[in-house]
Amino acid sequence: MLQKQNYSYSSLKEELLLLCKEKESFSVGLIGDLGSGKTHFVSDLLRSFDSALADEVTSPTFSLQHVYQTESKLFYHFDLYRIEEYSELENIGLFDALMSQSITFIEWINLFPSLESDCDILIKIEMNAKEERTYQVL
Repeated sequence: MLQKQNYSYSSLKEELLLLCKEKESFSVGLIGDLGSGKTHFVSDLLRSFDSALADEVTSPTFSLQHVYQTESKLFYHFDLYRIEEYSELENIGLFDALMSQSITFIEWINLFPSLESDCDILIKIEMNAKEERTYQVL
């Protein structure tokens, strides 16, 4: 779906926006430390996809998931940071989202390594020595 390589912020965003327009459904797992920019990346991407979402896209850290409906797409955004047990994933609707005709973003997918294979795209966001973010599709 995306080539496994390093991307700049803008090129990764551009590639994902194109996929959002072309594909009915896919899933993206996001890996990165606290403050690495996972939520910011998803928020910026969704706002760029549909400007009507500008005021709606927020972090799902405490609610665990957000759902965004546009005229043409259904988006799910999950944050697994506070999930302790695999069984809780069913309760927040993660498996239903992965099986639906939607585009699903899952932050902290690395906390449940067995789920990584359910993602069409895995993105690792890191801060380098110069305090710049690097984006790698795994």
